[in-house]
Amino acid sequence: MADKKKVLHVEDDTRWTDIVRRNLEEAGYEVSSFDTLPAAKQAADSEPFDYFICDGRVGPVDATEWAIELFEEGRKVVSLSGMAFTPKGMANMSKGQYDGDKLVAMLNSL
Repeated sequence: MADKKKVLHVEDDTRWTDIVRRNLEEAGYEVSSFDTLPAAKQAADSEPFDYFICDGRVGPVDATEWAIELFEEGRKVVSLSGMAFTPKGMANMSKGQYDGDKLVAMLNSL
């Protein structure tokens, strides 16, 4: 990638933050990670990002509403969540497990 594309990733589980960051940085993306929704929103308001990756639940907060707002604004958003066993998670879930290569391919296709 000539210019690194910027990704905002909001996730409160540091294990997932590290995994996603490693996958994306190895693929040439610049990743800014946040573990709270207010911090992610503040960053999104103060600097440009090419992509947004949102966990479904960040601490006690349902982040899917923010992901939907970003999408409706025309932003490129991926919802990456383990909320599959909640009613909202089941509605948003696609089949399969996390695969870093597929995440990179998805961002590349947006």
